[in-house]
Amino acid sequence: MPLSHLTWSARGRLALFPSEELRRAALRSLSRVAGAQVLLFGLADDHLHVVVEGAPGPLARAVLLALRPRAASVLDPAHVRPVEDRSHLGWLVGSLLGQPDKHGLPVHPALWTGSCFPDLVGARRLFPGMAGRLAAQLPRYRLRQACQDLGLSPDPLQPADDDAARAAGSSRILAAAGAALAAGPDLSGKAAERVLARKAAAIVAAQCGIHPAEVAWAMGQPLRSARRLAGDAVDPALLQAVRLRLALEDRAHRGG
Repeated sequence: MPLSHLTWSARGRLALFPSEELRRAALRSLSRVAGAQVLLFGLADDHLHVVVEGAPGPLARAVLLALRPRAASVLDPAHVRPVEDRSHLGWLVGSLLGQPDKHGLPVHPALWTGSCFPDLVGARRLFPGMAGRLAAQLPRYRLRQACQDLGLSPDPLQPADDDAARAAGSSRILAAAGAALAAGPDLSGKAAERVLARKAAAIVAAQCGIHPAEVAWAMGQPLRSARRLAGDAVDPALLQAVRLRLALEDRAHRGG
C-alpha cells in the first residue's frame, strides 16, 4: 500500500494549536477521521506532519476540514509527498519524533502531546494499531532506537506497578489518564473522553490502594462519585496505558 507524507501549515507561520487543550482536541480530530491510516505524526508549533497509508487526497481534505475549527490560525491545505522507500520512512520516524527538539519546544520530546511516541509505546490510546502498521512497513525498525534518539533508556517500557502508581499520587494518575486519552487537561464536565479518563484514574487509584477521598479531591468530585467511578469497568488496555504514561513520565524525568 502506498505511503504519503502530508504537511499542513499555519498561514503566516503563526501558532496553530497554542494551548494544551487545543492540541489534544486536534489529535482527537485527527484520530477520528484518519486514525486507521496513520503510521506517524508530529505536531510542531505552526505545522503538522502525518504519514498515512492509502490514497492521500480524500484523507488530506477530511483532516483539513476536521482541524480547521480547532486551529487558532488559518490552516492551509496539505502539501503531499510520496514516501519513496523504507529508507525514507525510517528517516521520517527520526525526523517526526525529533520535532519538539528541532523547534525548541519546552518539554521532553517523549512527553510532547503532539508526538506519536506515546502511541508507539502504548502510553496513549488514540491511534490503536499504529505501532503495528509502522512495524509492518519497517520490520527491522526497533523502538529502542527511538528511545535512544530521545535520550531515554532503550529498555522496554513497563507499566508502573502498584507501588509506583501509589507513589505518583491521585493527581498524577488523573493527569496520566487524561494524557492517555488526549482528554482535557481539565477533566471536569460530561464530555465522553473526560468521563472515561476519570473512570480510568479512579480504577488505577483503587488498584494501588489510594483512598477514594484522595481521588475525589484530585477530581474535584464528591466522594460518592469517586467511589462509583472506581466500580465501573473500562478496557484493561486503557488502564495499562495510564500506567505506561506514568512510567514514561518517570523515565523522561530521570533522563534515561
